Parts: sequence; C-alpha cells; structure tokens
Amino acid sequence: MKRLLIAIVLMWIVYQIFSVLQSEIQTYTQRASLILSGTTQKELHDTIVAEYKNTHHVFLSEPIEIDVQYVYLNTDTDIDIIATAKNSPACGSGGCIPILLVQENYGGMSTVNFSYAVKSIEVSPTITNSMHNLIINKGKKQMVWNGEAYEPE
Repeated sequence: MKRLLIAIVLMWIVYQIFSVLQSEIQTYTQRASLILSGTTQKELHDTIVAEYKNTHHVFLSEPIEIDVQYVYLNTDTDIDIIATAKNSPACGSGGCIPILLVQENYGGMSTVNFSYAVKSIEVSPTITNSMHNLIINKGKKQMVWNGEAYEPE
C-alpha cells in the first residue's frame, strides 16, 4: 500500500512538471516557427522597420532599439508579435506607437490596425470579436477590437 501511494505521488509530480514544461515548450516552438517558416531575426527586424514606414510613415534610422513581445492577439494558436521601436519618431510624451503583427495561415505576417501611442501594452485574457483586448498604460485604458481596428473601450 505504501509503494502504491509513493507511485501515485511520483506520477502526480511528473504530471505537474510536464504540464508546466509543455506550456513553455509550446511557446518556444511557436517562436521557433517564425524562424522555421523562413523568418530570421534580421528579416523580422526589417519587417518591423518597413511596417513603421508603411503604416505610420515613420522612417527609422539605425541603430533601432525594438522591443518585441511574443503574444497571442487572436484566438488561433499561433504566436503573434507586438513590436515597439523605442528610439524613433513614433515616440512622444504619450509613449510609442507599436506595430502589431499577426501570423497568417500561410506563414506570413499581417499588420493589425493600431495607431495609438502607449507607454505600456499588455494582452488581456478577455476577447472581443476574436481578438484579445489590450491593456495600455498599466491598466489606465483598455482597447477592444471592433472588427477592423483597436479602439478605446
């Protein structure tokens, strides 16, 4: 009986460890999928710089400090990106305008419409119209997806 109890406790511990590791492995696998799908760190950097130029008409000069957050923006299982060029003309007293990139089924990335300067941006577990809400400026405001763009709630 004692051996059975020890075996059950050990199996429970292994299960708990596996559950935590599985979540971390999935995150690392999703990040690696950017590289495996043909996107190198340099290409990701170049994509972000190009998106600032195309979306916000901002020309970034080197060296560029880009903060990249790997997040889930929509309800699929692919990791998406929130990128913020910290030392750019896209920054002002209200913060910086981030670029939101969502992975597409074919492996490419598309830009999500977001044009607000923020000092901080986090993904909320709450979902509106198949996209996670965004918490900006340490909870001072929440942005919701209206089907075409993020807007203040």
